[in-house]
Amino acid sequence: MSITALLERSALLHGDKVAIVDGDRQITYAELRDRVARLAAGLKGMGVNKGDRVGILSLNSHRYVESLFAIAWAGAIPAPLNYRLAEREIGGIVDFVETGLLIADDEHRDLARSLVSSRPRMTLVHASEKAAKGMTGYEELLTRASPADPVDLGWDDTAALFFTGGTTGLPKGVMQTHGNLISSALIYVGVFQMTNETVLLSAAGLFHVAASAVLLPALMAGGRVVLMSRFTADGFLDMVERHHATFTNGVPTMLRMITNQPGVSQRQLGSVRTLLYGGSPMQRDIMASVIDTFPNARCFNTYGQTELTSAASISAGVVSGDDLSDAEAWSTIGTALPGMEIRVVAENGGVCASDEVGELLVRGPLVMKGYYRNAEATAQTLRDGWLHTGDLARIDANGRAFLVDRKKDMIVTGGENVYSAEVEAALRLHPAVADCAVFGLPDANWGERVHALIVTKPETQATEEEISAHCRLHIAGYKCPRSMEIRTEPLPLSGAGKVAKAALRQEAMERTAESC
Repeated sequence: MSITALLERSALLHGDKVAIVDGDRQITYAELRDRVARLAAGLKGMGVNKGDRVGILSLNSHRYVESLFAIAWAGAIPAPLNYRLAEREIGGIVDFVETGLLIADDEHRDLARSLVSSRPRMTLVHASEKAAKGMTGYEELLTRASPADPVDLGWDDTAALFFTGGTTGLPKGVMQTHGNLISSALIYVGVFQMTNETVLLSAAGLFHVAASAVLLPALMAGGRVVLMSRFTADGFLDMVERHHATFTNGVPTMLRMITNQPGVSQRQLGSVRTLLYGGSPMQRDIMASVIDTFPNARCFNTYGQTELTSAASISAGVVSGDDLSDAEAWSTIGTALPGMEIRVVAENGGVCASDEVGELLVRGPLVMKGYYRNAEATAQTLRDGWLHTGDLARIDANGRAFLVDRKKDMIVTGGENVYSAEVEAALRLHPAVADCAVFGLPDANWGERVHALIVTKPETQATEEEISAHCRLHIAGYKCPRSMEIRTEPLPLSGAGKVAKAALRQEAMERTAESC
């Protein structure tokens, strides 16, 4: 019971059907299985054994998908690496998980060469049509090898190491099992009614769990996966039109870029039927634009994290502007997916009453095996059969969950709890505010003060006094920012498309220290 069995079944049922579209290259299910089996044989010939960790440093491509399956086919564990990280950060990850082999594409060839040059025990495979001089060629491995039989793996064996955002230090390696991934794929196929007619446009980086979460069920259903090497708004719209994509997902930042693209209203985007979003709060004006841009799509707000393999809960879906009249209906992260359970608990561990804020807990077949070589963090996160997410939420009388904030992002000012997401929501109601980030800074009088970093829209202006007055109309005075910075340049994003709030807070603290 492994993800390789998923591929074998799809190749048996849909052999001549196109599985992957990568630029001008189309690969059928039968071809995909053959290339995976040959690559697995080549990797084994290079010394890859059961349980070894193999890194992937690449933009989205058919070779990326093949590598994910081939590494598992050989009995090893794929470790997708976030190419947006600095070399020092990537090096720290490969050292920690003891990556013995690295597969890298043209874009990251020099970075990979540098990583391997200082690590004599690590070897490199160049995932390109033709390998660079002195490198082992990906296509050469396939050409020379005969298809290998898949290594026998079980439900509880680690299938992949995906890495957390690393906002509090070195990213943690999340051990997702074959059972996690297959359960997730089965749930997605059922809930979203994915079939062999599904055309998935995969625009997010495959190093991120949200991208892999939709890749596997699309292939399980016999659908077609159209890969974007890297996301651009214009490129995304082109590919929807060209390939008649029916299914896609992204974070609000991506959706804002798409809906703000010049000429978007003239695009033919009616093929999209299912659109998943999550990862950060969605603004009402962006949601309204998404509905207008994708007129036939049902838009689902999802909640998940790397430790949950994919989404653990989902909203009922938004299909028209009428659905936006009830903020509770479209802003909820919904109810647990089939087989999953969610609850909200207080500090004492007791289950919270309706609409009481507490920590969100999740259990079910999508919960990770644990953190790689980090028993302490695993024990802190997995307790009493539940995954403690670190997110603050509430559940209403109808059983719908609503995210309030990250537990670590809650600000305690003057003894009062302030949820940064609530302040950000109030700020975004100001007509001049395009984006914002709210966090706590040390304060001699209040313990912490609410600080806001605000990005204004083009050709608009707003003073601190105007924004403060605006906030007091929408939230309590103690929640309003006591300090703020107003800028025009966009906020920095993490590899997952979220605002890099920890880095912004550190920069603000350093500026404060310099001015003292």
